[in-house]
Amino acid sequence: MKTLEAAMDDLQRKNLIPLQKESFLCAAKCCDKHSDMQALQQCTVNCQAKVQSAHQVLYGNLEDFQKRFQRCLMRCQDQAKVGRQVYSCCSQAGISAIHLLLLTQMFVVQ
Repeated sequence: MKTLEAAMDDLQRKNLIPLQKESFLCAAKCCDKHSDMQALQQCTVNCQAKVQSAHQVLYGNLEDFQKRFQRCLMRCQDQAKVGRQVYSCCSQAGISAIHLLLLTQMFVVQ
């Protein structure tokens, strides 16, 4: 699970936080450009679009990741009932889940 936490920290530090900063700076510029409240609101909404999109992709993929991992663990439990080793099955499920997380990172970066 430390690999998972490290991947999430890396994703936040390298992608989400800079994107959030860009969004805040953009919104601050909106205050300088627009005196009309409606135009100001639209400008700030546009600034937040990339961040919202990235969060939707991230959380959608994380939800999918969790579902896949749970299915893997259920399969391992079923195999344990027929005498197979649970540890090696869960380890393989974890490795597969980490690979899926790395794919999630690529989607968010794009």
